[in-house]
Amino acid sequence: MIERIGVRMRDLIGGNLAASLHRPEGRLAYLLAVSARDRASQGDGPVELPLTQERLAAMGLGGRQRVARLLRALAGRGLVECRYGCVRIPSLRALEAFALP
Repeated sequence: MIERIGVRMRDLIGGNLAASLHRPEGRLAYLLAVSARDRASQGDGPVELPLTQERLAAMGLGGRQRVARLLRALAGRGLVECRYGCVRIPSLRALEAFALP
């Protein structure tokens, strides 16, 4: 339990750092990468997150339209795939490499 609390604290601190250093695309990529870590299997296979644009917007990324633009930008880079009601991450390593340069 203490280890999980430590991981969450690092994620929160990293999120604050990402918010101050990254462009909006990088902040969204960081948020998705942190959210996907718990769902990731041992390998680098795809991860699906049950997140809607409205829910991502409520996490402090702006309005739904802005989140849609950011997701399209990440999809254009091949980092995410947008599906109805979820965001699919083909490679968590690639997303983390983009989010944490």
